[in-house]
Amino acid sequence: MKKDANTPAANEPTAERGSQAIHRALQLLKCFSVERPTVSLTELTRQTGLTMPTVHRMVKALQSSGFLVQDAVTNRYSLGPAVMTLARVMMHRSANEDLVTAAMPHLEELRSITNETVGLHCPTAEARYCVAELVSRQPLRLSTGVGHTYELFIGATGHAILAFSKPETVERVLTRLEHADRRDYPEFEIPTREQIEAELATIRRQGYAMSLGEVVANATAVAAPILSDQGIAVAAVNVTGPADRWTRPLMEQHTSDLIKVARQISARLGYPD
Repeated sequence: MKKDANTPAANEPTAERGSQAIHRALQLLKCFSVERPTVSLTELTRQTGLTMPTVHRMVKALQSSGFLVQDAVTNRYSLGPAVMTLARVMMHRSANEDLVTAAMPHLEELRSITNETVGLHCPTAEARYCVAELVSRQPLRLSTGVGHTYELFIGATGHAILAFSKPETVERVLTRLEHADRRDYPEFEIPTREQIEAELATIRRQGYAMSLGEVVANATAVAAPILSDQGIAVAAVNVTGPADRWTRPLMEQHTSDLIKVARQISARLGYPD
């Protein structure tokens, strides 16, 4: 009988077999990226070169440990909460510490003024993730969760960052948007390139972005960028809440408070106004 190339020999030392399993698990985890946050079992098999039974066995082990989760509808896999826990450890000891330290008093002030959830988000190459969040004290409130990642072409916060990103970043994100498989984003309302370009021009003119149910149904958000001395977004502050309470008129009423806080954080980081 032909031996599976992915199956360790019976007399192979236990330590070596254990090391091989670790390397295979890491191979699987590396298949996920900002560009491809969800992956099917077939895609995992193709990308790693492992057999389907091996991949299936490894995926089940990663699921049981919280490193992967499976969508019950699409059967596709995505990174699980255990990965986010590790990411938080890295983020808290990274350069973002200075940003969070500088921002926290101003985020507290903004939450007190608006009485809604206030968050601080940073860009990666083509996405953004939450580095700090102060959840509303009201019984009904929204929470993104520290470590949660979103595309830059989705939501007010992503648009606020994208509007003040480098031109090559904007073009890269918009090109990926044009080729995005909307089935990979069933929970999001994905805009067209033309819609994004028009909105980015408006955001640059007014200094803030707004979204109404774009990321989460019946939720609204307003966001403003934190800019470097070259006018490039290094982060963004957002305020989110339920649509029936955090209404457009109320968000517009607080845009000056939001922009003021973003500028104060920029100044704390040493960026001139």
